[in-house]
Amino acid sequence: MMTDRTLSTMIVLLLALPLAPISRAWYVARKVGGGARGGLQRDGVLLTVVTASYLVILAGLLFREILGVDYSARRFTTICLNLGLMVVVTAWTAARRGALGGILPLSAAAVAAVWLYIAAISSVV
Repeated sequence: MMTDRTLSTMIVLLLALPLAPISRAWYVARKVGGGARGGLQRDGVLLTVVTASYLVILAGLLFREILGVDYSARRFTTICLNLGLMVVVTAWTAARRGALGGILPLSAAAVAAVWLYIAAISSVV
């Protein structure tokens, strides 16, 4: 049986899940270097988008107004746009292995999973 503490731990782990792949992707991007490679530049832009989306999640935990008030159109628009964007980035980067390999789609999928959780909780609670 799941206790409240176990559930809280699982939620924190879900919210922290994107940290590892995003950190690894930034490490690989810096290691691959500043050469003028189109693939790395494109992946760098997509990695920045994924990171920004995750930062919106973290900022939303600290400042609830960032996502919007509960049950507002702004909140659902923010959640749906970010979720949709992360799904598109995941599909695109998975289909086209770029300079960062499989770590970028993994990062985007992890952020999408958190947005999906936020969408589910926002529509129920």
